[in-house]
Amino acid sequence: MGNDQEPVGGTVVEQKSATVIPNRKTKSEKGPYVVGSIILSIYFGTALLMIFVNIQKGSESAIHELTTTLRDALMMFVMWIYGTTKSGDRKTEIIAKSGPVDPH
Repeated sequence: MGNDQEPVGGTVVEQKSATVIPNRKTKSEKGPYVVGSIILSIYFGTALLMIFVNIQKGSESAIHELTTTLRDALMMFVMWIYGTTKSGDRKTEIIAKSGPVDPH
């Protein structure tokens, strides 16, 4: 500290234990994966329906709209899963590497 600075009070001298943040994935967090599996099965079911069943002319646009919506929902699910795990791992890494915090 320079001569023109005065101490604020309260300092962290040393960190005595490592910061450990456990992995929070438990068996009760299967809900998103169940939803993703349902979206995936409905998407492929609709795609198979379009391939193997002769669809009436009036229903084609509704089936295509449903398939597009399910594809978008599936992509959002994949991005969410990848984003939350990657971001969570990065946050844990940053917190584990950080030193003690001086609140003043």
